[in-house]
Amino acid sequence: MTYASGTLQDLAQQLAQAVPVIAFVQAGELPHWHGHRSQHAVVIVGLDADTLYLLDPAAEAEPIPVSIGEWLLAWEEMDCLCATLTRQR
Repeated sequence: MTYASGTLQDLAQQLAQAVPVIAFVQAGELPHWHGHRSQHAVVIVGLDADTLYLLDPAAEAEPIPVSIGEWLLAWEEMDCLCATLTRQR
């Protein structure tokens, strides 16, 4: 497991390699939290030019689309911290 500060490019590289990414966020910046502030963790499952897709253990089981701008507000409040899980060989 790696725990560090990251970038959107880091997330994209990990996703391209099918590596799970757990990101730490200020949940109140995510639209589906309706401003309720809480330090929280989510799993990133997709990323394209305008949207990041995440699984939130406090929400429905389907991936939730979040604009890149909203994502960065939530993630930057937690210093862009994330953890990646990889198998040791």
